[in-house]
Amino acid sequence: MMKLKSLLINMMLLIAVGFSIASCSSDDNNDLFNDKDSTVELPTHRAYILNEGALGKNDANISLYAPQDGTSIPTLYKKQNGQNLGDVAQDIIYANKSIFVVLNGSKKLIKMNTALVEEAAVTIEGSPRYMTYLDGKIYLTVWGKGIQKYDAKTLTLEETLDTNYATPEDIVVIDDMLYICNSTPYSSTSSENTVTVVDPATFQITKTIEIWANPQRMLEMDGDLYIASSGNYGYIAGEEYIPYQVQRVHISDGSYTIDNLGEYSNMVANEDDDLLYLANSVTDWSTYATTTTFSKYDPETNTVSDSSFLTDAPEVLNTTSLYNMTVNQSNGDIYICTSDFVTNGEIYRFDYTGKYLNEFDAMGINPSHILFIDK
Repeated sequence: MMKLKSLLINMMLLIAVGFSIASCSSDDNNDLFNDKDSTVELPTHRAYILNEGALGKNDANISLYAPQDGTSIPTLYKKQNGQNLGDVAQDIIYANKSIFVVLNGSKKLIKMNTALVEEAAVTIEGSPRYMTYLDGKIYLTVWGKGIQKYDAKTLTLEETLDTNYATPEDIVVIDDMLYICNSTPYSSTSSENTVTVVDPATFQITKTIEIWANPQRMLEMDGDLYIASSGNYGYIAGEEYIPYQVQRVHISDGSYTIDNLGEYSNMVANEDDDLLYLANSVTDWSTYATTTTFSKYDPETNTVSDSSFLTDAPEVLNTTSLYNMTVNQSNGDIYICTSDFVTNGEIYRFDYTGKYLNEFDAMGINPSHILFIDK
């Protein structure tokens, strides 16, 4: 039952040694937060919503949602810094009491504290996409450049590795190795279908894995790599139609064998239960009607359930194209983001059993990430 058992054990241990819940919370806050110079009082349970905004509108933002009471603070970054975040917010991560954001349109990498007060920023040559953190370094994929390594404290560019692919996309760390998926350039006459493996110790390529066409997003779960690929959309002349696909690459056993899980356009991991939540949105472009279905994958049995992981989803989700799915790993709550690309997105929240909790305004256009910082 998610983390209930482990939480009960931890509480019993705390009582046995005479610690209070208050002292535990204070320690955790010191470990997680650096809110220096904040102009706003912030909760200790935070869901930071990264809204991409519309291309060329300079309307990307980071807003705050407080799960414990449902309160929110729109455009918190602007409130803290007196300026807009920028154009097309691409990615956000948390490491060592700092939050890092990549802006694709503004071509910037920004470092801020946990209250979203900006501490440093650097301009990126090329088109920055996604990033990850490892051993004091930020590794950033940049279209037209490859992989760039930055010092996480100063944002100083240390090295650039040309991976021989024009449009490296998502990047994850598994067992201290970097995995980078290579998406298909818009002008390409054939689909890219590879993941590049880089050893950060030498900053050199060690392996290339062939996968499904046009990989876009990746995640790690229990030592294995999961990849969501978009296929070719049927747009590349002379190439047969290739649909969406989610794949599992077996990294943990060293085999690099691949399982095809099915046609899904969105995925997210429930790390505590080792489950992969899957969704597939299909639009009939002759009528513009969208149908979305939900499933879950159990890696132990290598099976995809026919039933939805949501027990009582609002009917609108079955006819809406999803923009993002996120799990708060501290309690298993599931957040599903939708967007019409013009107005503020909507976010639907469920508990770890799939029970519907509430719906709220994303406070921006195209909510693409939710970053949780919980005591």
